[in-house]
Amino acid sequence: MWRGLFGEIMKNYTFYDADGNVLRKPGKHVAFLDQATGLTWGSQLLDFEGNWAECLDAAKKTKLCGVRNWRAPTVEEQFARMDRSRFAPALNPILFPNMPSSGWLWTSSRDAEYPQDGAWYVGLGSGRAFRGYRDYQGRVLVVRSAPLPRQ
Repeated sequence: MWRGLFGEIMKNYTFYDADGNVLRKPGKHVAFLDQATGLTWGSQLLDFEGNWAECLDAAKKTKLCGVRNWRAPTVEEQFARMDRSRFAPALNPILFPNMPSSGWLWTSSRDAEYPQDGAWYVGLGSGRAFRGYRDYQGRVLVVRSAPLPRQ
């Protein structure tokens, strides 16, 4: 079973080390490219907790794998990345190792009903999406809309 799962992972994802070099297998990666969506994800939460604006700013300032232009994901991107067959955390542990079992992940999406005060976040434990006040404290994963440049 694991051999088949590992083969599927390696076929669908490209893993990168801290310098942006391609790795032959996951485990020591800091980012990965999802071949299906073309999105490159940081594999760990930023070492930062803050409100919505602070988390979006921290994501924009991130330098990972030798590149900048990272951002917070949209609610659609983050929700699609969650694995609702898992719980606490609701993320694939091969792609996102060492994740905490609970907490909130801010997204870049504003709440359409309350755009001045609200935004969307996703629960690490359940993988469900919620809308809440932007002054709530949360964490953020980073994503970029392109593969990493070849090293």
